[in-house]
Formats: sequence, C-alpha cells, structure tokens
Amino acid sequence: MKEYFEGLRWEALNHSRGITPDVGAYIKMRPFTNGAYLCFDLLQIMDQIALLPEVIEHPIVKRLELAANNAIGRANDILSLEKDIHKGHTHNLVLVLQHSHQLSREEAIARVAELHDAEVRIFIELSTQLPSFGAEIDANLQRYLSSLRVCVRGLLDWHQDSGRYQSQMS
Repeated sequence: MKEYFEGLRWEALNHSRGITPDVGAYIKMRPFTNGAYLCFDLLQIMDQIALLPEVIEHPIVKRLELAANNAIGRANDILSLEKDIHKGHTHNLVLVLQHSHQLSREEAIARVAELHDAEVRIFIELSTQLPSFGAEIDANLQRYLSSLRVCVRGLLDWHQDSGRYQSQMS
C-alpha cells in the first residue's frame, strides 16, 4: 500500500508540474501505480492460496509477479492512450516514449506492444523454471500463477467490456 500511494503521489506531483517522466523513472514506478501488486496480494487471500514467505519472496516468483504486473501496465497504457491524451495525462508509456525518443505515436505504440510481449514471454519461460517446494506448496504456487494469468487476461476483457475508455473518445 505504501508503495502504491507513493507512486500515486509521484504521478500527481508530476502532473501538477506538467512533467512528463523519463523512460527509466516511468518504468521503475509503473508497477506501483497500476494497483496490480495490491490485487496480487488479495488473490492469495480470496483464493485461499497459502504460500510461505520464502516461496513468495523467491527471486523467480518475484520476477513472475513483475512480469505479470508489467504486462498489465503496458497493455493498460496502450488501451488507455486516447483517454490519457484527452485528459492531459502524461503518465503513459506510449506518451513517455514519444516524448523521450521523439517517436511517432504508431512507433511508440509498437514499442510498448513489444515490451508487453517480452514480459509475457518472460512469464511463460520463468513459469517452467520454478524449483519444487513440495507437492502441496507447488500446487498452491501453480494456483497463484494461474490467478496472475487471469489478471493479465482480465485487464484486456475489462477494457473491452467496461466502456470506461470508449466513452472518452465519443
């Protein structure tokens, strides 16, 4: 929660000052501003997935969470681009890349899509490299990874079905 609120504060300060962040700062902060980590924590509670601290803190598990989070953030930045432009928001990786690298909108969208796809590939690859923690823990970990996959896909479904972003372009 602390990192989420710090990220939102960072965005708000930049917005109030008319600052478009640089690519490095944006990529570093984005996992904390999209709320995905909060959802990942809630998944374990809602789905009653018991994972020991040494499992959830394992470097591969942490990188799997980051890959899912990054995929969610990058997809959201593409899907919410028109809304963000309409509202004057600059905290969107497409806009950050355009600003930092003088890319066309199409080039920046293509680059963000490549970054999204790279995170999905990382997630898929790392999912096959997990050590065994014992049968019961492994089963719970696989349930957790399945929930992370649902979150990544769920964002796309939500964007399509919610109408939240389509109404901004009308």
